[in-house]
Amino acid sequence: MELDRAVEELLQRRMLHRTRTGYAFATPLMREAAYAGVSKAELAERHAALARWAAPADEAAVGTVGGFTDEARDDFVATHVERTAALADAVKLRPDAPARAVVPLGVAALGRAARRSLSAGEPAMAVEYAERATELARDGVPAADRIVHARALLQIGRVVDALAYAEKIAANAGDEAIRASAQLLAGQAQQTLGDQSRAVAAWQEALQVATAGGLPTLRASAMRRLGMADFVAGRLSQASSRLAAAYQVSLGAQDRRGQAWSLQNLAWVTTTRGDFAGTDAVLGRAARLFAELKDPYGRAWLRGTTAFARLLAGRLREACRMAQVFLPFGERVGEAWAVGTLRAVAAFATAELGELAEADREARRAYREFAAASDDWGRGFALVVRAVVARGLGEPEHAADLLTDALAYAEQTSHPLLTGMAGTLRGFVALDMGDCETAERVARAVLTAVEPHNPQAPAQVAPRVLLATARLAAGDAATAVGLLAPVATAAASAPSLLFSRRQTMARYASALLAHGQREQALDWARRAVTAPAEDVRSQVIAASVLAEALAACGRPEEALSCAEEAVRLAYATEQRSERAAADALRARLATAD
Repeated sequence: MELDRAVEELLQRRMLHRTRTGYAFATPLMREAAYAGVSKAELAERHAALARWAAPADEAAVGTVGGFTDEARDDFVATHVERTAALADAVKLRPDAPARAVVPLGVAALGRAARRSLSAGEPAMAVEYAERATELARDGVPAADRIVHARALLQIGRVVDALAYAEKIAANAGDEAIRASAQLLAGQAQQTLGDQSRAVAAWQEALQVATAGGLPTLRASAMRRLGMADFVAGRLSQASSRLAAAYQVSLGAQDRRGQAWSLQNLAWVTTTRGDFAGTDAVLGRAARLFAELKDPYGRAWLRGTTAFARLLAGRLREACRMAQVFLPFGERVGEAWAVGTLRAVAAFATAELGELAEADREARRAYREFAAASDDWGRGFALVVRAVVARGLGEPEHAADLLTDALAYAEQTSHPLLTGMAGTLRGFVALDMGDCETAERVARAVLTAVEPHNPQAPAQVAPRVLLATARLAAGDAATAVGLLAPVATAAASAPSLLFSRRQTMARYASALLAHGQREQALDWARRAVTAPAEDVRSQVIAASVLAEALAACGRPEEALSCAEEAVRLAYATEQRSERAAADALRARLATAD
């Protein structure tokens, strides 16, 4: 009753007002006035008592005190401990005064808040909580909380500070789990700074410490980092083996989060090999695990990985949408490699859809981000996308120059995907310039280079189509038909890596037509037009080949209609590369009619 009367009086005097969760003083000055008759020492004791009342007895009791949510409880405890400490300092209470004994409660509350913010993808908030804990704790915060602080610093772009924190923690850690965690974090910071060799060394040390200490969760995490380092370096077999082993370690430890991350990482390898069914399987399993865990960070990363897989499978609009959903999250949490890669993925998809100005802008930005991190794989990938744009603009010479530079990065990294993309596109650009000899040479070089990496059939379609098209351009229609028959048949039922099914089938129809097999050519040309594909080029080529097949089969009116459709498609977007050929075909068929 005394409390109620006091509260009512403060409300009437407008010193206090109601809030959604209780009451609050109108201003700091009103708070001081209300407590004017209470000494600072007594106030410190009262704040300390409130902190003790709200703080859980142990971590297992989190969320069970006073009806608080976890967030509200930790904020309440931390705020009252901070006020206790400030008042205790103001009146110079002894170090052993009871009021000062609540400081660990505030440090623990701020540590929980920092971990929660980091898991929710809010690293800036995590840094704020960690810095408050550091200021509060005269004797230093627990090592696990310092790891969280360092990780949050890395994610907000304070990479040098994060590295210094991590290395200091690792050097002074007596606990193997803390040391391994710090080494993992130091490796991420080194990678962000562009020093991949030191990053790998840090992760290898983390793996050794975790293995020796019997720490399966940290051991699997180190294996995943090393597996992705193998992937970026083009060592797909090693990456696949290490990531699969990491999954088994997490499975044995019943670590569902580790299982999800292992599967997510493994998807980069399977999709690069053209194993789209395997990729869908591992991504689906990872998605279920992240959903069960209610892990927003993992789910955001999974969208990024899925965008990469969708691009390689030719699902351009889905790839673009998912990449653009990931980018703000990736930028917020400082995932530089993922942001650069997914920006290039979105640009690649956008370019293939004919939106070349936007694609060029984003590809250039991705290149700058990779250059800042000294990432050769990323620079090569971004140059390939810029070459796609240049080719779409009808500038084959510029595209060839960009691809020459991309191939130099591919040679440095020995990455089969980069080698295949840059080499195959360089061959098609050579055909655009009428150089079928270079196109054939490049096609054979690509097939030879990717063979040791156990590519599945979908990953070999583009260079095989290039080789066949080069033979066709050289006048060898029989060889072209022989090369294209199996890949066109496969394309009728399954996607191929970075090359549309529609264009594969259209190229086969063109080879059949050149070989004198008109009816078969018309059948394949019709199938090509109805095949699933989103890229502009394959739509124009398929309509043009169908027009030629119809003309060859004595159907001039239908042929001219298809030629006009090819022209419409060629002019429907910013892509200009197919316009001259489409115009020429329509003019020729119109004259013949």
